[in-house]
Amino acid sequence: MKYLALTLPGGVEIVPPANVPSGGFGDGSGTGNQILGNALQVSFFIAIILALFFIVFAGVQWIGSRGDKQKLEAARNRLIYSIIGLVVVFLSVTIINLFLFFFGAEVYQGE
Repeated sequence: MKYLALTLPGGVEIVPPANVPSGGFGDGSGTGNQILGNALQVSFFIAIILALFFIVFAGVQWIGSRGDKQKLEAARNRLIYSIIGLVVVFLSVTIINLFLFFFGAEVYQGE
């Protein structure tokens, strides 16, 4: 566990008493990392499910358009934007993992 210590002139350190909670993300308990990691995992899962739902919905709209150019265009746009959204979600996961790797940070990944 890391403690915040004050160094005075002459090299004398003032260390806090033992077992004093420091709170926040850096308290060594991992609670903040668990909350952040779980929130990221849940948000990515929800985004992926929504993107897949909109892809299927766009496919159903495409089939139901029956040749109507406006409905077909709307279904095609929804399909394109859904695929772009899915790609953005996967890229964001990759970018976050690269960021964490390069800066040596750890996010709770479950047990």
